[in-house]
Amino acid sequence: MAQLTDLDKDIISALKQGDKERAQVLRSLKAALKNEMIAVRTSELTEEIGLAVLKREIKKRKEALDIYQKEGREDLASQEQFELEVLQEYMPSLLSQEEIEQIIEKVYSDLPEENRNFGQVMKGVMAEVKGRADGKVVAELVKKKFP
Repeated sequence: MAQLTDLDKDIISALKQGDKERAQVLRSLKAALKNEMIAVRTSELTEEIGLAVLKREIKKRKEALDIYQKEGREDLASQEQFELEVLQEYMPSLLSQEEIEQIIEKVYSDLPEENRNFGQVMKGVMAEVKGRADGKVVAELVKKKFP
């Protein structure tokens, strides 16, 4: 997740290029980040806060996109799709399936014998991947381990 100074630079760059729509999306992301920092009473943007806000903003865009597409509002759907694409540029790169499987094996082998169940493995893996993998994908891979 980019820091606020990087976000400011990207906003300025978008404005210099005449891309007002992109600048507006980045401004809304910056506002959401600042609001979250105020809510948790911190003056520093941490990776966890940034990632949580970014995921929440992406989820909002996806939900709105689905609604607009169902209602046949292609004009609004295209705007939401654009905003979604801009926000996804700031997400950290996702782990491959092989990398996730390696993390699952590591977490599984590190757990005591009595704690080797789906819930404990999921908890350990999700802590390890920290937003770099979709929870649904991780759950499917863990379920393969525990049929």
